[in-house]
Amino acid sequence: MNNDNNIIKKLKNGMMFSCDTATLLITKREHTKLTILDGLRLQMHLASCKFCRRFDEQSKEISAQIKDFSNLKSNNPIHKLSEEQKNNLSDIIDSK
Repeated sequence: MNNDNNIIKKLKNGMMFSCDTATLLITKREHTKLTILDGLRLQMHLASCKFCRRFDEQSKEISAQIKDFSNLKSNNPIHKLSEEQKNNLSDIIDSK
């Protein structure tokens, strides 16, 4: 029985990681595909950590809103700089 508990602890310690690592992987997952092992480890962490689950939900919502806003902005000419505005910004940047 004690030996079984040690095996479970070793497996758990090898598969689990901190909330800092989980949030890093959640953010990374928004931009690239995780390895199978990292994805599995993240899912295990999310299953046991309500705070990281909340961060994951919030991260997905923020990404969706940014994507929606970007699509709206790119299709709306009022959000685009005129050539004069671009030149003025370039002059400001070049002068510094």
